[in-house]
Order: sequence, then structure tokens, then C-alpha cells
Amino acid sequence: MKQISQNHLVVGTPNVPAGAVQCVTRALDLLEAFLQNGPEIGLTNIARQLNLDKATAYRLLSTLEGRGYIERSSENRNYRLGLRAFELGVYFQNQLGVRHVGIDYQREMVK
Repeated sequence: MKQISQNHLVVGTPNVPAGAVQCVTRALDLLEAFLQNGPEIGLTNIARQLNLDKATAYRLLSTLEGRGYIERSSENRNYRLGLRAFELGVYFQNQLGVRHVGIDYQREMVK
């Protein structure tokens, strides 16, 4: 379990205020574990990395899987990011406005 430091942030999770909702923080930590550990991770490795018991890790994974953020490989039963995580990334990318700038630039070049 993560401890509170003197500056009231949760140790091990950057920029999380002490009043943060623990299950949300854990779910986000779980999703971010894929950034460090590759495209697929097993339950035991996730639990170990996040310092959670396997039952807690499994419940988090099951919840995220039910919402489409995580999916389970039929080949090796490891977990990987799901379609919903990808959709959020695409939505964020579209918000950046870079695409709109590029389109305007292309229109100018065509003229």
C-alpha cells in the first residue's frame, strides 16, 4: 500500500493529492504499468509491480476489462490495453489541433 509523504502526496504515484480516491489511483497506476512493462502483462506481475494482492489486482483488471480499457489475450491469458484506451488516445490526439493546422497549411499549398 502506498504511504503518505510529508508533502501530502501519495508516495510512488506522482502528483496525487492525499485526498485522492484510492481505487481510481490504483486503476490509473494499473493502466500506466503498460507503459513500462510492454504490451502484455500477467496478473502476478501487475500485482507485484503495484504492490497489491492478486485478488485486488484481479478485481481492478476485471472492472477495466468490463469497460473495454483492458482485454485478455486468448493465447496466454495475459492482459493488454483494450480498444477503449486506444479510443481515448485518438480523442486526445484530435483535441490537440495539430491536424487542423496541417489541413490549413495543405490548403494554402494547393492554392
